[in-house]
Amino acid sequence: MAEAVATEQKTTATVTVDGATVEVKKGEMLIEAISHLKHIPHYCYHPGLSIAGNCRMCLVTVEGIPKPAIACATEVKDGMICHTLDDKTAEARRIVLEFLLINHPLDCPVCDKSGECMLQDFSYEYGQDRSRFEEHKVTADNKVFSDHVIYDTNRCISCTRCVRFMEEIDGFGGLCMVQRGDHSKVDIFPGRPVDTLLSGNIVDICPVGALLSKDFLYQHRVWWLEKTDSVCPMCSKNCSIEIDTNLEGDVKRIRPRENERVNEWWMCDIGRYALTDLAENRLESPAGTEGAGKSMKDAIQLFASKAAEAKGKAKVAVSLFASNEEMFLAKKLADKLEAKIAVIEPAKSDAIKFRKFEISGDRAANRTGAALILGETASGVDDVETVIVLGTNPDGSAPEIAKSKAKLLVLTNKIADLAKKAVVALPAALFTEREGSYVNHDNHVQRFKRATFPKSGFGDLQIIAECLKAAGEARYADLSASGVFDLLAKEIPAFAGMSHRSLGKLGEKIRD
Repeated sequence: MAEAVATEQKTTATVTVDGATVEVKKGEMLIEAISHLKHIPHYCYHPGLSIAGNCRMCLVTVEGIPKPAIACATEVKDGMICHTLDDKTAEARRIVLEFLLINHPLDCPVCDKSGECMLQDFSYEYGQDRSRFEEHKVTADNKVFSDHVIYDTNRCISCTRCVRFMEEIDGFGGLCMVQRGDHSKVDIFPGRPVDTLLSGNIVDICPVGALLSKDFLYQHRVWWLEKTDSVCPMCSKNCSIEIDTNLEGDVKRIRPRENERVNEWWMCDIGRYALTDLAENRLESPAGTEGAGKSMKDAIQLFASKAAEAKGKAKVAVSLFASNEEMFLAKKLADKLEAKIAVIEPAKSDAIKFRKFEISGDRAANRTGAALILGETASGVDDVETVIVLGTNPDGSAPEIAKSKAKLLVLTNKIADLAKKAVVALPAALFTEREGSYVNHDNHVQRFKRATFPKSGFGDLQIIAECLKAAGEARYADLSASGVFDLLAKEIPAFAGMSHRSLGKLGEKIRD
């Protein structure tokens, strides 16, 4: 017992913050220890980056240290006592803010960062209500860093988050600090734009409005945006993301959501800007030789009845971008129709590796879920009269099926050859319009929520449930994605004990 206590004393430290105590690992920085209890202001510190200690905003008073200490670069010691609310600390932060605001323009009304700007928040909490600065502000021209990123030089506070991200996470480098003193600014190397698939992250981590996304520039005020937790379907990594929609239900931006078990704080530009490509040439109303011109309700009934008529003579082809819930109902439909299941493979790709991030080479969003739920799948679709296609690749393709001479009943998001060739083609929902769950390549199950309603008015899960109803199985017709998942968790051992509620924001890993 004595040895166990000694070991614990060696690995942990007790820190007192404003009278409250917290036990943390030895070696942690004070800002991390304080974060267990409360938030303190900071700009240059980011948990995913190295420590720079250059903004000086996280100053705190530590007993035994004569001057205010920067919490991000002060290592905890057992018994340490610090204060974050005392007059000495408040005055130190006020002085730091006054310096940071000397050259910062008063353009909050037109700045995209307004409403989620750390400089605004801390100025309100710790700053002054007037400026003593009477000289001319230092100004410089804006600069285009890449096809997606603009740099507003005048707003920059030289926190170097972007510089460190490009060096430490991306590995591309490409950004550096130039000039000195109040002329310091971030710049790109001559002839080397930030041409990397992680470029959007430097906009996310900029604590002020210095780095701006071209796609979001002057698009919307952030306080009118509704945030929805979701999952990126563009590869098997399944990055946790946040979808921001306006009051009309239009998606305005997609950003990474912190999940240290999956993507930490980052995401790639493929997923960030995927919606632009997915919404292009989109199938929005029924098509096909018999489906064109029909209402969605009538087209769904026709699709479902033809699927039911194909009992014993059909195959069900399932997209690897389908959710666990959609795959579960697809399997039930195949069983009901005495049909085998085939999966639709996306084009193969190589993994894209960065210094501390990797884009999976497997572009199938839910291959692991398919293996767990669908079980053994068939190859080829030439041996049947009808192929029921439940989802395609994001570009609307299903290469093997496109060559088939069978009758096609297709659920797809694109106006492509497959939709034109089909007897009935129904518009599928985009990932922003769906709810359900995925299993990534590390067996991590995550839930995604619907950010906006499908343009057609019908989700994929609802359409598959209607097919089951037409085939004589009506019990799934009124179930939500959560209800379907509950049934799935009871039947498939890998998901035992899970529910949409238990998955929460960060998901759960399937137990070995």
